[in-house]
Amino acid sequence: MTTETTKFPIRFAVIQSGYAVFGVGHTREEAIADAVDWMEPGTTTADVESMLADRPNDGDFYIMESDDDEFDCYMKNQHAFKNVNGEWFID
Repeated sequence: MTTETTKFPIRFAVIQSGYAVFGVGHTREEAIADAVDWMEPGTTTADVESMLADRPNDGDFYIMESDDDEFDCYMKNQHAFKNVNGEWFID
């Protein structure tokens, strides 16, 4: 993720349900673009978008918004993010 986007709080995350955060951003588009960097080489934005489930089961990829009840848990468990006054940022 670029320095420009890291100064804004994280609002969206690409999550693999039950596992990990694959991308984050202030916008949905930034989270998807960030996820591309953590996927297999050659993965595109369109590939990530095609993997996103509307109603995820364990192991599915989806977009989680910061107001989701599980958002804090995912962010905290990754140890790559910090919470400042209730807002998440890249650590």
